[in-house]
Amino acid sequence: LFNDDDQLSINLYDKIAICYVRCSINNICYASRYPKQILFILLYIFLIIFGLVLFAIATSLSTTITFFTLDNSNLFGKQRIFGTLGFGITAFIVSRLYLYFNKEYIYILVLIISTILCIISTSLINIQYDKFKQSTRNISKKSIRKISKNSFFDNHQHKDEKKKEILSNISLLIPLLKRFDVIVFLLTTFIWGTSFGIIDPYLILYIDEISPCESHSIAGYISLITASIEIFGLFFARKFLQFFGRNKCSIIIFLAFSIRFFGYYFIVRPYFILFMETMHFFNFGILYVLICEQALHIAPNGLSGTLQGLVYGMCYGLGRGIGLLISLLILIWLNKRHLFLIYSIFNLIMLVIYSMYCILNKRRKLSETNLETDGCYLSDNISKQSKSNPIEESLYSDGYHQQKQRNEMKI
Repeated sequence: LFNDDDQLSINLYDKIAICYVRCSINNICYASRYPKQILFILLYIFLIIFGLVLFAIATSLSTTITFFTLDNSNLFGKQRIFGTLGFGITAFIVSRLYLYFNKEYIYILVLIISTILCIISTSLINIQYDKFKQSTRNISKKSIRKISKNSFFDNHQHKDEKKKEILSNISLLIPLLKRFDVIVFLLTTFIWGTSFGIIDPYLILYIDEISPCESHSIAGYISLITASIEIFGLFFARKFLQFFGRNKCSIIIFLAFSIRFFGYYFIVRPYFILFMETMHFFNFGILYVLICEQALHIAPNGLSGTLQGLVYGMCYGLGRGIGLLISLLILIWLNKRHLFLIYSIFNLIMLVIYSMYCILNKRRKLSETNLETDGCYLSDNISKQSKSNPIEESLYSDGYHQQKQRNEMKI
């Protein structure tokens, strides 16, 4: 190409031909593919759904038992800390073990160990139920048996009474679910559940795309940070709720979800995503105690566990499942980053709507209290005027009733 005599041109083109290209990803760490892998994926989905159903039942039962066994229900968040601490430590240790051994059997081994520990804890630990309620139940059972001691149909009558009691308790929930504030509460927990449906799988998948070699390690750090933040959230949840109130805490939870998703969209470097996990203080620590206490507050006597299970299912069961399906439909058209942006805007819109509901509800309560005070004031004036002038008693009473009817028509 060049003449040997033209040494300057050779040196010049040698320098130009030097390439300083550097790869952004040093090692390709994509997971291995297996034959007929779609069958394993479907089996995984089935096991996950089945496990989530069992987990929801176990969580609602443990929550109900904890509320009834504690001397003070305000200690619920502090008791829940120990489970969070164990979850965070276990997740971090598993990620470190996988990074060291690089074998998938680590997950199976840890699953077997955790299952054995759960069986031991639920079988050998004596759960202290509410002694007063248990004693009253025993007394009522003894009295029923004494009355029908010589009867042949004693067992059948006892079963029929249990069925009637269950049906009567369920019938108490039907008018409760027709109340507007209860409907708003259930819809709010459902919307929060849809947000959880995005965080759990799609965040890890997004990190696996932008940093495939470090995704397992980052997932372990995420579990450790969320568990640590959750400890503080559960510990201070009661004081937080007392200071701000349930409505303001709900607004803060919507805002925390919006900030968290916007951070996932805006941040490109995977390790900086760990800073967004501090929002888990509100998204789980405050949220979990809030929905449990709200369900306990509005539930009829003896149905707190049923309503808590319903609320938990609305949030982490139905809401999370619908969130997964909506996210899948969005991902068909857009990428994962835009998914986070859409849900950030969605939570902001829900924040505005819920704030408007709180303002209107507060004004309605103020108008009702003003009407009550006006009615009391008018009734006092009527009683005073009737004592001083009995002839005008009928005129004042008619005027009072007319004013009351006008106020009701305005409402």
